[in-house]
Amino acid sequence: MQHIVARLGLFGALILAAAGGSGSVGAQPAPSMARDLFAGLSWRCIGPFDGGPVASVTGTPGEPGIYVVTTPSGGAWKTVDGGDTWVAMADHPAASTSDPHRWTDAANPRRIVRTDPLGIEVSLDGGQTWTASHRLPIAEVARIAPRALPAEPAGRRHIAGQPATVSIADRIRPGLVFAGTRDSVYVSFDAGARWQPLRLNMPGVAITDVDIRGNDLVAATEGRSVWQIDDISPLRQVTAASAQATAILFKPADATLTSSGTQPEGRLEGTALDYYIGRAASGDVTLEIADASGRIVHAATSAKPDPTDRWLPVMRPLSAAPGHHRTSWNLRLDPPPAHKHRFAQLARAAFEEMPPDPDGPRALAGTYRVTLTVARRTYSQTLVVRDDPRATPAARAAARRAYDLAMPMYDAMQIAHRSFVQIQRVRAGLRPLVASADPQVAATAADLDARLVQLDGSDWTGLVIPDADDEAAGEVDEKEGKHPDFVPPKPVSVSKDYDDPTSILGRRFANVNHAPALTPLSADLGAIMTRAVATPDLAGADYDRACQELSGVLDVWRSINGQDLASVNTLLASRKLPALPFAASVPAIVCR
Repeated sequence: MQHIVARLGLFGALILAAAGGSGSVGAQPAPSMARDLFAGLSWRCIGPFDGGPVASVTGTPGEPGIYVVTTPSGGAWKTVDGGDTWVAMADHPAASTSDPHRWTDAANPRRIVRTDPLGIEVSLDGGQTWTASHRLPIAEVARIAPRALPAEPAGRRHIAGQPATVSIADRIRPGLVFAGTRDSVYVSFDAGARWQPLRLNMPGVAITDVDIRGNDLVAATEGRSVWQIDDISPLRQVTAASAQATAILFKPADATLTSSGTQPEGRLEGTALDYYIGRAASGDVTLEIADASGRIVHAATSAKPDPTDRWLPVMRPLSAAPGHHRTSWNLRLDPPPAHKHRFAQLARAAFEEMPPDPDGPRALAGTYRVTLTVARRTYSQTLVVRDDPRATPAARAAARRAYDLAMPMYDAMQIAHRSFVQIQRVRAGLRPLVASADPQVAATAADLDARLVQLDGSDWTGLVIPDADDEAAGEVDEKEGKHPDFVPPKPVSVSKDYDDPTSILGRRFANVNHAPALTPLSADLGAIMTRAVATPDLAGADYDRACQELSGVLDVWRSINGQDLASVNTLLASRKLPALPFAASVPAIVCR
């Protein structure tokens, strides 16, 4: 008991005991608020993760790490990573053996899982050795203390035919009350006159306490640990008339920059952005965040990305379906455009929240403007981002210096991206001309395309020297008599190898012997920006070099766009062929 209490220091002392109630009444009046207005909210289990009694255990044949356990109080939990994390299940399969406390994998009899007093144990060698997992969030929690808000008299409330075990009133919105019963959490928007369920994704379980911590709603359960809804701002703002609106952008709660730049494990990343789409709305939905200068620091849309843009998009599309939706901003500028984002294709398939590399610079404290566009109408709210109150003046000054150093690199990647897209459009027009039956047209198109491919660098392939941490780097071929320090070059391709986390191209282009081109320069700038916080002096010198190289590439592209394209288009006009697209202007960069 004392161990579980210690694990929940964030929420105050937890008193583990039984909780209950008695009595019942008839059904309540109809809900006063449409559920679509807040259906995008969700609960997450926040612990304690110290295990508890397990009634049965089973697994998935041939798939190590996937297990399902049931608890004496009902319900089930599933893990797909061997017990590091668990997810509640509404339904669960029956145990595959007659013994509910022990399961053997039919596909691999040496794999056995069994229950123990605090969770499960797994053996992969037929029972000779066992590895325990005690991170099951199935503790019985009777109360979350101390209580910072006034509680409603739970004994006088009856909800959906059963008594409320506990309730609490919100101090931000008058009339907003939350209550727990034997099976769920309920919410009232009119001081308890009418109630409606707020169970959402939480399993059916007895609620022993509810509390409001800042903007978060927390609920203690009997046998399912503690659950939390991050940021209940939408519940504080909806009205009965809200459901008739074409769209709503809820005012976001103030956000706080953490000193480490990261959120605690499992918590909503950054700040929540909630919006509502009415059933009459149609078309794409866009959401933008601008800083005080008007610069867009974050943009998202429900539209599908342009399939012709080879610069891999990494943002998750917004939902344009009717109802309430929640997205988030991680308090960083959007990832800079890059030909490939490291981990973007490999890791995001399994871990959707894994950030791309390179990521955008960390935002600064200040007031931002959030704008939602639905059915060609815009809705705006302000978002206040505050510094971490625990950060020292020196730490805040360091964060500002890191931002000022990273922004030129970030802007350089934007410029490289725009130029890359311009060149790609011209190359798309050249492809059919290269195969033209007219020899002059074909030769002219092939010559121009060869010059442009050297500028965009997207088809670059060459030899690189592996990093020192490459496993193959330290191997010695005794038959060949190679020196122990010899490191053979590796053939790599920009378009094929950059997404490989073990590839040198996934780290940096420092030892690649190539002529300056947009794709490798963009990757180099991204690597420099990532290193800027740790080694600002070295990163600044590397940026100066990369900036000069990028400036040279832009000068060549500007000359081709302004002179060579005009000459080629004159030839095409004489053959009555469509002209190639040219850029109205080529971006310029000013190096320090």
